[in-house]
Amino acid sequence: MGKLMRRWSRSLRSVLQSIPMLRACKRAWSVFLSSLTEASSPAISPEPPTNSLNVQADEKTVVSQQWGKTAAQREKMSLMGWMDAPLVLDHYVLPTIAQGSSQGNAMLDIIEQFPIDRQGHWLSLGCGSAGQEIFYSQNKLFASMDAYDISEGAIQIARANAEAKGITNICFQVQDINKISLPPTHYDVVSMIMSLHHVSRLGYLLDQVERTLKPNGWFLVNEFIGPSQFQFSAKQMQIVNELLALLPERLAFDYVKNQVKRRYDLQPRDFWDRVDPSEAIHSDQIEAALHHRFQVVSRRNYGGTLLNPLLEHIVGNFAPEREEDVVILRLLMYIEAVLIREGCLKDNFALFVMKKKHKPFWSNLFRI
Repeated sequence: MGKLMRRWSRSLRSVLQSIPMLRACKRAWSVFLSSLTEASSPAISPEPPTNSLNVQADEKTVVSQQWGKTAAQREKMSLMGWMDAPLVLDHYVLPTIAQGSSQGNAMLDIIEQFPIDRQGHWLSLGCGSAGQEIFYSQNKLFASMDAYDISEGAIQIARANAEAKGITNICFQVQDINKISLPPTHYDVVSMIMSLHHVSRLGYLLDQVERTLKPNGWFLVNEFIGPSQFQFSAKQMQIVNELLALLPERLAFDYVKNQVKRRYDLQPRDFWDRVDPSEAIHSDQIEAALHHRFQVVSRRNYGGTLLNPLLEHIVGNFAPEREEDVVILRLLMYIEAVLIREGCLKDNFALFVMKKKHKPFWSNLFRI
């Protein structure tokens, strides 16, 4: 373990020295790392699922197929992304979003803090297999909800899950939200949970959301707002790869690719154009587009700049009952938080709480 910790210290030295505030923490850092015990060998992992797509199909079909497979994959293997792990949510994401003690879910925290009517009619755009929407229904956050997704496979799973849990107040439909036409002043709340970064007609859809919200309606967006098509910066990738190189094999084991993960595979844009043309297609434009059309009542940044690419397909290796796993994971969280706080990196994820902008009555006369 001592050799591993010395590797951590050497590889992070350049990062630490670039931040004056952190120089003073180096001694405490060394003591902290040396307290960890030896890590064991890699654990047995499930077989990786297939990701093949018919890339000759039209874009809508490719996206629909991809998200149908993703929904099915998540039913079998729930710990895929960095926020799938309760450790990450409980120790990092939720306290940041809640700005204090969390109730265990970001939406519950938001509902508690803002005057959002629990008897309203909601719309969820890009619901996928609807794990969050079903949870909201169980917690009585709304009277009724319409939930749309482009993938028929995902909607089938959503309907089955809702039926299995006795949920009857959600109406699921297959809809292409890039082309959807929403009724005027119809919904009390519109929510988009990790779906807006898949929208190619970003301005069009946001105009539809603005149109369909009631005058006092709320627009709740929890999103990836980092580089489009995951074209992460060289600095970002350097730090991620250095941290991956330091992890014990059992923690760095990629259970989707069935191999130890020592680098994040940064794919070029043409890869995403083939495999999933919707993936983070305009993610870097989301923030400006939201501010242009809505009144942002609150914005909660919560990082993900390092943890998202770093923990993909390995986050399930960190066992909550294993002290050294928790310590290492919290150390990774600390590294990301400090680098963002000191301006070395920018947040890649944020939750936005928004309302309609109050416009003068004559503004619609000149709207094109």
